[in-house]
Amino acid sequence: MKRWIGRSAILMPTTVVFVFAWTAPPNAAEHIEGGNPARERPQVRQKTSLEESLEGHKVVARSCEKPRGFRRITIKAGTKFARAGEVFAFDKRAIRVGRCEELEVVLENLDDVRHALMTPGLNPMFMLEFRGRGTKIARFVTPDEDVTLDFHCHVPTHEDLGMAGVFIVGKGGKPKEPPAATAGRRFEGVGELIAVQPRKSRVVVDHEEIKDFMAPMVMSYQVTSAKLLQGLKTGDKIRFTIDADKRAIVNIVPLTFRGEGTVILADTRRGQIVVDHKEIPGFIGAMTMRYPVRPARLLTGLAAGDRIRFTIDADERAIVDIKPYAE
Repeated sequence: MKRWIGRSAILMPTTVVFVFAWTAPPNAAEHIEGGNPARERPQVRQKTSLEESLEGHKVVARSCEKPRGFRRITIKAGTKFARAGEVFAFDKRAIRVGRCEELEVVLENLDDVRHALMTPGLNPMFMLEFRGRGTKIARFVTPDEDVTLDFHCHVPTHEDLGMAGVFIVGKGGKPKEPPAATAGRRFEGVGELIAVQPRKSRVVVDHEEIKDFMAPMVMSYQVTSAKLLQGLKTGDKIRFTIDADKRAIVNIVPLTFRGEGTVILADTRRGQIVVDHKEIPGFIGAMTMRYPVRPARLLTGLAAGDRIRFTIDADERAIVDIKPYAE
């Protein structure tokens, strides 16, 4: 499920930050679609810090429920569109669109590497992502308000190296306060912990799609209390609750538990194991218990009497990792 988003910026203890400012060139007409380039020359400025990058993912507008129009837009991504000081770029840096308009976005990747196009401030978030040369198509609906929405490539460092732009919705403008429709709304997600940072009250999660909120990705989130992180480790699976207005995690339920015990029976044919195990804090007391094992090949070589340490996925009520050990 790895879709590493912003890995370099998030985890490296020292981050080299590339800052590029974009100013429309004399032939800006080829970069601005649907507007008057002589009057409209928006600045596209790259993020200069992790906090600024995370702020860029705050929801600022919501898609219109009933589109009033339709438009097809082709956006090309590749090194051939990069300017001086850049490595990658989109062929369009600013795109003017209508309010409450359904957009069919055709993303054409001209490089052999992975590129993505994301509008992080829109709820639900829109993203197209794939590796290698080719074309991919998806749709989203613009908000029913005059607002300028950032879009960028959310592959590690690509945004910093030039891949960013804006959708100018209607007349454009600065985002308003979080829409009332999203204020106080909460969303449930499931994912794997990539990093746990108690001192910063922050976690990095490789999560599945959060319906009506965010596409599947690896993302760094603030948590409302560092206490939520107690006992959590990298690699743990969790279910979490996000406050859409705060863009922060307000609750975490561990889905991964670790135990140790003695093998009573290893049934490779059925993919099951019987273990006499110690208490697994937060999950189950000390007892002899039969568990499904996924995948069943984890049972290969195990025999009655073997000592094992194992990991349980509470969602599946199954053992998902086994490591024999000797006392």
